[in-house]
Amino acid sequence: MVSVGVAPVDLANGTVNVTKRDSNITINVSDVYGPNVMVPINVTVANNFNGTVVVNVNGTKYSVDISNGQGWLNLTDLAVGKYPVVAVFAEDFYFEASTDSAAFNVTGYNLTNNDVIIEVLPARELLSGENKL
Repeated sequence: MVSVGVAPVDLANGTVNVTKRDSNITINVSDVYGPNVMVPINVTVANNFNGTVVVNVNGTKYSVDISNGQGWLNLTDLAVGKYPVVAVFAEDFYFEASTDSAAFNVTGYNLTNNDVIIEVLPARELLSGENKL
């Protein structure tokens, strides 16, 4: 007897076929406001998967640790723009390879009253010196 995965297999007949499970990788990401915010990228693989998935964001590759099928990649300091995301899981002994892709946008700031400071100058300052209209 030999153990393949978690099931014992009788090799008396000479051939063993091992069927790998589908890894079903998926990416979940949303658009964000402001270039200096955190962008959480959720990567999901089969429920009991533990390992590493490569996530490529706009040409930069990151290794994301997956525990019990879930992993997160948090990015900051991204410029305004659209970012493609591709997650790739290379097959292993138990799971087939799979790939998923998505995209997110980093858009301009979502301003509130606390983000803008307006300084009101007296009329005489607006008409003279460096503040001249």
